[in-house]
Amino acid sequence: MLDIPKSGYTHLPYLTVGEIMEKPMIGLGRRPSLVGVMFIFCMTIIVTVPAPVGADAMSDSKAGIAAQKKGDAKETLRLFSNAIAANGLAPRDWSQVFFNRGSLLTDMDNTKEEILDLDRAIIIDPSNEQAHYNLANAHIYNGEADKAIADKSRAININPKIAIAFANRGLAYFQKGKIRRAIEDYNEALRLEPKTSNFYIYRGEAKERLGDDDRALADFNTAIHLKPDSSLFHNVRGTLYHKTGKLELAIKDFDAAIRIFPNHQWAMRNRAKVFDAQGRHELAIKEYDALLKMFPNDGPLLLKRRET
Repeated sequence: MLDIPKSGYTHLPYLTVGEIMEKPMIGLGRRPSLVGVMFIFCMTIIVTVPAPVGADAMSDSKAGIAAQKKGDAKETLRLFSNAIAANGLAPRDWSQVFFNRGSLLTDMDNTKEEILDLDRAIIIDPSNEQAHYNLANAHIYNGEADKAIADKSRAININPKIAIAFANRGLAYFQKGKIRRAIEDYNEALRLEPKTSNFYIYRGEAKERLGDDDRALADFNTAIHLKPDSSLFHNVRGTLYHKTGKLELAIKDFDAAIRIFPNHQWAMRNRAKVFDAQGRHELAIKEYDALLKMFPNDGPLLLKRRET
């Protein structure tokens, strides 16, 4: 437990890349969380604005940023909280410290307190586009699509050239089942940043949801062309190949995913299903046995193993 002035925050452990990869995508439990990966990385943005007043508070703010760069979460939270409590900053700088502390709380998976800090940042400085953007991400993470759409829209109104804002609003629309509206936002994100591989995955999944498998595959192919070393992308495409009956191509993608990210549980689960569908039951059993060593109490895995 951290003793932080006026907060009551608790220190939750940082997520490793492996743990992020094991979280399912929003609305699609079959795949690891690209949304989670994007969400965690986007939250690390820190911007400071020099302040003419509140020297002690600004000193704590700057020291907090330095502590964050060193990976000292406890000290970072203490310093940001001290800067906030000092109440000696200009409004824009004060808003930024709330934003910075909220961003750190994202890395700690503490979205409740993060949302409070981002709300405060926006109340103090409504033009803080990053706070609107991050607040929307927090709402997406919590499954609050309507709030996320409203916050992303405000961020876009402030700066309509942020591609990731359109992409993440698209994710919120996707979460609500407004698939065509999501695709419109993904199209705009890609117009602004045509070489961002993640956006093609987002749009491809939306097209797949509409039953347009050929165009979905085209987007997945583009994503893999741009980022061939993504285990997630190969797993996504392999799942589509499996669904459309292209089993050998599915196996190749799951093999690639596991080669890039060993013990990738979703690719292993998916590959076992394909082996089973091909009648290669010994290989499926071997895959399930390997998975059960990692997840010995996984009921569905145990059932699959018995049924194979």
